Order: sequence, then C-alpha cells, then structure tokens
Amino acid sequence: MHPRLEEFFPPIRSAFHNATVNVLTNGILLSSKGESFWRSCAEHKIGIVVTIYPDMERQFEEAVATGASFGVSVSPYDAYTHRYKITKTSHHCPMDFSGSQPKLDNFMLCWHGQNCAMLREGRMYPCPVASNIHIFNDYFPEHALPLSNEDSIDIYAAKSGREVLEFISRPIPFCRFCLVSGRTSGHPWGCSRKSIREWTV
Repeated sequence: MHPRLEEFFPPIRSAFHNATVNVLTNGILLSSKGESFWRSCAEHKIGIVVTIYPDMERQFEEAVATGASFGVSVSPYDAYTHRYKITKTSHHCPMDFSGSQPKLDNFMLCWHGQNCAMLREGRMYPCPVASNIHIFNDYFPEHALPLSNEDSIDIYAAKSGREVLEFISRPIPFCRFCLVSGRTSGHPWGCSRKSIREWTV
C-alpha cells in the first residue's frame, strides 16, 4: 500500500462529493495500517475492496472486522454477494507484437480501457497494460512494445480535469498491440512462469 495513502482521501472526497470511492487492494498489507488510516477512511467515506487470493480468507475476515469497528465497509472484489468463498482465477491477455489491431475496436471491447485508468509517475494512462508495459519490455527486450507520450497525459500539464477525463476516454496508440479478441478468463490462478507464452495466443 502507498505509504501516504491517507493523504489522497481529502482531495479526492473534496473533488467528488457524492461518488463511491474505494481503495482496491490485495489485502496483504492491510493489517499493517493503523487507527489513523481507518479513521480517515471513515471520515472521508472511503471503502475498502479486497481481491481475495488463495489462503487470504482469514486476513479478509480480520479486515472486515476491523473496518466494521471503525464504520468502514470492507468487501470482496468481483463477488455477486458478500459471501466471499471465491476462487481466484486469472485472465489471459495476449499481445499482438505486430501492432496491427484496430485501436478503436480494441478500446471499446477492452475491460481495462473502460475501467482501469492508471496513474504512474505523474502520467495518467487509460489502462494498466500501457502503464506497466515497461516491466514486460525489461524482461522480454526482444519483444519490447513501444510506448510514446501519446499513450498517456501529464496530469501537471493538463489544463483541467476534464482534459484528463477526455484523454482516458478514448483509444491510445498502444491499443494496437492488445489482442482483445483473444482474451480468455477463468484460468487457474498461479504465479507467473515468466514465459512469453503467457503473452501470446
């Protein structure tokens, strides 16, 4: 968890008075957060949503109890009910290394592009794939996918919040590398084997 996470809550709540605001976490470091964190969540009406990985049920139950004691909602991610016996699965998101995919079609069909804007080092990306592709590029330099300034927006140079929102609401050049039509889900969850096959069809 970000070491200064609580500092984000006041400006977010000030800008979005009535919005639902949640911290999405895998929960591993949630137990290390002190009273000030939980009190700040309660004060600013920030919920906690936890992705429950195998063998993390006990930690989740503890977080629910802690949250309840402070009046903070702690709920499981991607569950239709609050019964959290969830089997964590993985997605397979292959890439098109030729970069020949239709950007607009990809963006419209992409669950990342519709729901997962990412902020990294002062730049906002419409999706986590583009914002984190540098990790892939470092590990697989022979398959490195180019990223340009047109794939993100500098939040400090943007003239308004609307400009940022409009930017993340449309395709970026990097969208041409995602093989959205080849994505599948429901695979058994596990650690990466760091094989390029995890990124191909």
